[in-house]
Formats: sequence, structure tokens, C-alpha cells
Amino acid sequence: MVRLAWFEIPVNDLERAVSFYNTVFTTEVVILDKRANYGSMVGLLIQSDTLIGTLTQNIPYVPSQREGCILYLNVDDEPLQTVLLRVEAAGGQVLLPVTPIDPNRPLGHVAWILDSEGNRIGLHSSQ
Repeated sequence: MVRLAWFEIPVNDLERAVSFYNTVFTTEVVILDKRANYGSMVGLLIQSDTLIGTLTQNIPYVPSQREGCILYLNVDDEPLQTVLLRVEAAGGQVLLPVTPIDPNRPLGHVAWILDSEGNRIGLHSSQ
């Protein structure tokens, strides 16, 4: 079985990105000065006391709306539409509204957002 181990979301402005993710996902991103890795500033995304990924500045890749794979973050703690309502207020954009994955099977719903840095991020809810 393959499981997600880690992800990095490239950002241009770490403080702005931290504010965006804290607002949209009602979480607390912890900022570390971790210059040993790629000479970068890192904001850690924490879920249930487990490190799940980073917002990373000054690494050899850049935010993108069109290139690379799409990272989907699960938002089952509240309705997907509620999360989307916070996106624009936080400096992002809704690219794809709440959409069923498969109307014939209970696979949940997805949406796409553009974060404050220009990254296309997918959101998933099983509801």
C-alpha cells in the first residue's frame, strides 16, 4: 500500500501563506527558520500533533496554478462549502466549486482553490 509521507507547498511570501492557511483551514501553522534544508524558511502544517507537510520558501521550485500534481487536503471536519467561503477573504480564489467525484458512487466531493501564493490546491470531503 502506498501512503502519503510528506508534501511541500512552495510559497513566495511565507507570512502571507501562513496567514492564508491558518484562516482557510482554521489551523495553526508553525514557522521554523530551517536554513539547512534548501536554504529555506519553512512553515510546518500540523494535524493531530503529526507533521504532514510544509509551506516552503526559497526552494528550487515555484508556486504554480497549472504545473505539477494536485495536492488534495481533506476537510471532513466541516462542510466543504464552509471552507470555500473563507478562501477569497484570505486572499485566494475558488477555481472549482464543490463537485461530486462520481454522482453514481459515494466517493465524496472535491473543490480546487488558488492559494495566496498561486498554487492550485485540491480539497476533498467524504461528505
